[in-house]
Parts: sequence; C-alpha cells; structure tokens
Amino acid sequence: MDMNILRGIITLVVMILFIVICVLVYSKRNKKKYEQAARMVLDAEADETSIDEGQQS
Repeated sequence: MDMNILRGIITLVVMILFIVICVLVYSKRNKKKYEQAARMVLDAEADETSIDEGQQS
C-alpha cells in the first residue's frame, strides 16, 4: 500500500469523525443537556453566594 493512499484514508476517517461529532453536538435531541452543562457553573456560583450570605448574617 502506498503511503499517500494511507494518508488519504486517515484524512477521510478523521473528516467523517468530525462531521459525526458536529451532528451529535448540534442535534436538537442534545440541546437540553448542553444547556444544563452551560448553566452548571452559574448555578454553583449562585449556591456559593447564598451560602456565604447566610454565614455572614
């Protein structure tokens, strides 16, 4: 097998994997899961703030 054919096959496989990952990330089925993950840090900060306010009173 020629080295260029192997490189072409590897490039094709990586490109297909990239497309599959993009489709999975941007599918409507996973939207709620990603929104929850995006809010996780903000929710944790809000919890810490409310705990800190309770201890200072």
